[in-house]
Amino acid sequence: WLGMLVIALLIILAPAADAGWTAAVILVAATLDPARRTIAALPAVTGLQERFAELARRAAAPAAPAAAPVPSRLRTLALRQLRLARQEGAAGTLNALGPLDLELRFGEILAVTGPDRLDGEALLLFLAGQAVPEAGGCFLDERPMTLPFPRGLCGGVFAGAELPPPGSDTTPRVTELLARFDLPAGLAAGAAPTPLAAWEQARWAFVAAELQDRPIRLCDTRLLRWQPHFLAAHLDTLREARARGRLCLLATDHPEFLAIADRILHFEDGRLIAGGGTP
Repeated sequence: WLGMLVIALLIILAPAADAGWTAAVILVAATLDPARRTIAALPAVTGLQERFAELARRAAAPAAPAAAPVPSRLRTLALRQLRLARQEGAAGTLNALGPLDLELRFGEILAVTGPDRLDGEALLLFLAGQAVPEAGGCFLDERPMTLPFPRGLCGGVFAGAELPPPGSDTTPRVTELLARFDLPAGLAAGAAPTPLAAWEQARWAFVAAELQDRPIRLCDTRLLRWQPHFLAAHLDTLREARARGRLCLLATDHPEFLAIADRILHFEDGRLIAGGGTP
């Protein structure tokens, strides 16, 4: 009876215990003559013997192969003789650009500026996959890309971007970002306690882009609706993205955002006037 009691306890605790440890204990117990007689005496309908065999097989199974190594991060994005025609899109009128020869490096922040803000918006929307070039091409790490630009590479805050829904992630990173931007903690659980105000929606879009952590980060700073006391939070988050090897493009004329840029791309009448050199 004592042997049966021990075995019953093992069966009850097996789902919550490590399979290898449980199987090892059962195998050792099974080598003892009283335990062996007890197990053999149990009715077959209980399925205990089959369960013991399964646990033993799991304990003896070879370890799962190691996960494949993560590919090295992207290095360059080159635009070659790229030309965008003036066009109407979901986000409004897009200026004509080009021809544009430009090499962008992952791990840098670039500010796009000029007298006409639509120049910067046109470049961002092209990289967001919302504008089709009439000529030229793109090369990612020297490999030609199929255009329009694949949307899965980019995330951010720009004209025409959809506001991402609240997530269900509650990792420390989510909690820290929500606190950094003074957003309701309920967003981490999938819903805010009250509807977000317009300026909160802009901050949430910025946070969501950070959580998506796509290789290319796009940001039209006019759409951030930032208040002065959140400026440092935006700048710190962009610096962190750069440190992780992300390529950040900002359409901005704000001096604080220009100050953190590694290069400033200055456009006039759709043509790149300065900042296009290799960093």
